[in-house]
Amino acid sequence: MFGLFSPRCPLEIGIKAWIERRFRDLAAGIGGEKIRQTKILTPGDADVPQIGSGSEQELAAMFAQVCYSMDLSHEDFVLQTTEDANLGGASGVYIGPQTPDELPRLVLAKSLPQDPNRLLATSAYLIGHEVVRKKFPEIARSQDVSWVIDLVPACYGLGVFAANSLRRGGVGGCGSGGCSSCGPDETATKGVLTPTNYGHVLALLAWVRNEETPDWAETVSREVSHTMKPSLKYLTKTGDCVFNKDDFGVIFDNRSVSDFRAILNSSLKTQHLETLRELVRNSEAAEELATDIEPFLRHREPSVRRQAAAALSSVPKLTSDTFLEMLRLMDDSEGSVRGALTYALHPGCGEEEMALDALMKLISDPHLTTAGQAAVALSQFDDLPNGSLDAGLKLLRRGVAKLNDDVVSVALDLLKLVTDDVESLVAARFNDDDDVLHMVNGHLHPEAEPDESLNLPIAVPPSV
Repeated sequence: MFGLFSPRCPLEIGIKAWIERRFRDLAAGIGGEKIRQTKILTPGDADVPQIGSGSEQELAAMFAQVCYSMDLSHEDFVLQTTEDANLGGASGVYIGPQTPDELPRLVLAKSLPQDPNRLLATSAYLIGHEVVRKKFPEIARSQDVSWVIDLVPACYGLGVFAANSLRRGGVGGCGSGGCSSCGPDETATKGVLTPTNYGHVLALLAWVRNEETPDWAETVSREVSHTMKPSLKYLTKTGDCVFNKDDFGVIFDNRSVSDFRAILNSSLKTQHLETLRELVRNSEAAEELATDIEPFLRHREPSVRRQAAAALSSVPKLTSDTFLEMLRLMDDSEGSVRGALTYALHPGCGEEEMALDALMKLISDPHLTTAGQAAVALSQFDDLPNGSLDAGLKLLRRGVAKLNDDVVSVALDLLKLVTDDVESLVAARFNDDDDVLHMVNGHLHPEAEPDESLNLPIAVPPSV
């Protein structure tokens, strides 16, 4: 009865943890106290950069003011405008420098000055690319960089404009279910958070600023507010966050085993997930804490089960009881959780026979990414079981059908271990399937590698 009215966070815990972790990472470089003290700008504020007729001079002045508020100089950019049709429906693009002497280019749609709020949000988002490139080189190289850039305006008081400009859409995130290490899986246009996600960003901002009912919250859109209000209530009542509010902007390294154990046995659900994530990179601590981690394999949240499996998979050799507990994940309802199990199935795990049997089942998993991970794990063994060839061929066909280059690649790698002439084998088995033959030929006889230094522009979607 007493738990019926407990506050709940409206976001899935994996997305929640990712937002909080990356917000903390940005605060570590920008300054937690600076973010606390920055004025939150809202539509109509006197401090909001103004645009009148939309002339080039006014646009340049507005842009210079936004750059200044985000700790950059407008002289660090080349600002251009173009016809909307040239951007394919986007509001603007960021084109990063390709040489040390070149300046980044920001190209805005000519219609933007007609919507000052959208113009401000677009400018802040594009400038955010350069903030990350200059101040956070490690994040700039990470898989989730596009999502992190979305958080940058909130650190400089422009989060309301960023949130209100977002639209809900339907492109997936990292392709594996929005893993907690890669970023959210509920995205608008690829690499852009939804209003639902951004509601938690603003709740987090209010929470670290000790604003339980901020006035500026009244200016966010209804869709953003729908998440922001319960998220802020949850944070205020429980304190359940990846970081402690008093330590905002501080990243703690080298936690002790006793520190990890204390968190795992606390009631802080989000810190459970973050601790499990840290233990993936600390196999010695994970081995010592195996019995503390095991219960999380049965957690109701898939993100937690997946992270617990990943933490235990970092242990070189699990006890028989823990290994058997891990094998129960083969029946998990979530493909990404089953995929995390594959990392524990490797030579030297101590239960090789059971590991091979499990991998032969997982290579046919309906979740294609999990099947591919099983093929990678299977390829590590010297003596492959009977049926590996047929399993590799079936996976190859599935990868081609889904146009998944990664799965095609791992399927071919597996086949190379069981035959000396993959090309002839594929030609014999798929002689009437031009799609398979064409895709396999592209992998076995690749064209010249593309220029990896090419920095493609990242677009901002239009708002609605």
